[in-house]
Amino acid sequence: MRTSIPAVLAWVVLGLVPLAGQAHHSGAIYNEATPIKLQGVLSDLEWVNPHVLMRVDVKAADGTTTQWVVESNAPAALRAVGLAKRRLETAVGSMVTLYVSPAKDGTSLAFFNGIDFPDGTTFHFPKR
Repeated sequence: MRTSIPAVLAWVVLGLVPLAGQAHHSGAIYNEATPIKLQGVLSDLEWVNPHVLMRVDVKAADGTTTQWVVESNAPAALRAVGLAKRRLETAVGSMVTLYVSPAKDGTSLAFFNGIDFPDGTTFHFPKR
């Protein structure tokens, strides 16, 4: 049996696709060993696939504000562990505490681990 070069290339590319997905979802850009706490106003929520995004405005002691972008798992994953879109939407515009794993490069990017809502309820996402 003779195999064509395009067929071999197609199999190679298809074999690499799962590896690219693993790299994307590895969390390698986040410092999971040193989680931090962000206290600020939840200014925006994007409940979209493939990752829910939150923006929180954190005010420093000197009065400057830094907007952090906090990434989470997909909406379905949040719903599966009991965190509904409506619950997060009610917190937009309010002071919250987010528990996050910050980006290793020092930028204002982080991965979501948990939240304390203004009414005192909390949610902590299971470890990835």
